[in-house]
Amino acid sequence: MTFCVTGNRPQKFPFDYFSGASIQMTAYFACLKRVARECLAKGYDTFITGMARGVDLDFAIEIIKLKNTYRQYAGVKIIAAVPHRSQADRYDRASKKKYDFVMENAERAIVFSEEYTPDCFFVRNRFMVDESDLVVAFWNEKNEGGTAYTVNYARKQGKETNVISLYKMI
Repeated sequence: MTFCVTGNRPQKFPFDYFSGASIQMTAYFACLKRVARECLAKGYDTFITGMARGVDLDFAIEIIKLKNTYRQYAGVKIIAAVPHRSQADRYDRASKKKYDFVMENAERAIVFSEEYTPDCFFVRNRFMVDESDLVVAFWNEKNEGGTAYTVNYARKQGKETNVISLYKMI
């Protein structure tokens, strides 16, 4: 079974993503870890990440940690769904390091466009939903942007959707 994650980028979090070990960030990472464990315990064996800064990369790293720590999860496959080849070129140093780590640990990378195009992110998001049995979203609940699009598309496609409000971390 396959699942994917979608979520907001750091600038759209309802709290300061860059605040280090704040109560909100501690709660956020604890929630990522809990949801990742729940998905793997339910038998999901393939994970698709969109490789964006914030939720996508953070959740993928949790999956990698679980794969590397627990033998029963060693066979979990990670698919990196890259909207365009230069996606990480403008990432800050920490995000680029996360991106490279996830790419090194992915069993497969699918690049949807050699160059940025106005719809490459939507193509990537639809692929993630279409290929998944479950869509997990960490969302600020604003009906705008890529996360909202992906959640709405998943619901229209009748996909099981688990939405976690980022406001619960406050």
